[in-house]
Amino acid sequence: MKMQQDLIELQKMKLQKQERMISELKLSKINEELKEAKDELKIELKNVAKRGNVQLRSKAKCLQIIGDLKDEEDNELEKLHAQGLVIPKFLAKMQERASERLQRHEDAKERRLRLEQEKEFAKSLAEEAKVILYYTYQIFK
Repeated sequence: MKMQQDLIELQKMKLQKQERMISELKLSKINEELKEAKDELKIELKNVAKRGNVQLRSKAKCLQIIGDLKDEEDNELEKLHAQGLVIPKFLAKMQERASERLQRHEDAKERRLRLEQEKEFAKSLAEEAKVILYYTYQIFK
């Protein structure tokens, strides 16, 4: 009786081990299928991003970013593309000179406004002085 129970336990353990192996094999097969599907999706999105119309390109790029489906090759292409977008030195200098010129114009405008305010203030002081002189003249007369 005890030997039969031990044999039953041994066979149960063997069955559990086989079931575990079967489930691991199923899981590995599912993982492989998932990897293949992900690779196919990457390739399809890459093709759409390169050759599709403008709306599809933007959607494909968004899907690549959201799904983290970009390849290392894509990153290298983006680096090359970004390097092409670098502003040339002469253009950067021209933009810098333009911003300096705008700043000088703003400074000059502020100076003119300040001088105009000072002139108006001086005029108002002169008018007040005239009024005061007039009234003091009237008082002493």
